Amino acid sequence: MIWLAAAGLCCILVEVFDRLPLLQTARSIATVARKSIRVISSNAISDHWKEKAVTAYSLAMMKHTAMALGMLILFLGIVGIAIVAGRVVSLDLHAFLITWQGVVYSVLVAAVYAKVRRFRHA
Repeated sequence: MIWLAAAGLCCILVEVFDRLPLLQTARSIATVARKSIRVISSNAISDHWKEKAVTAYSLAMMKHTAMALGMLILFLGIVGIAIVAGRVVSLDLHAFLITWQGVVYSVLVAAVYAKVRRFRHA
């Protein structure tokens, strides 16, 4: 029964991961960081404008980082709810998921489910 619960959790997490704009947010953070580094290292830009640009880039990076944090909290919240729900029905899902068998099983189920899902939707 615990294997089935872990598989269900993995499938739900793959669905959530596919629907969240996590990769887009990571790319946005990297883009803003690159722009900031380019401005800071430029000799053609005065310190006054560097301060203004870096402030704007910092705010943009903070916004994107907060979005990524929110997605991580949502992701971990789903795991937490599943663990608590498992305890209600006497499944120690947490203990299973932190063993090497649980980790390997979870990774395999998530990889297979993601592959099948992409194959079906292609």
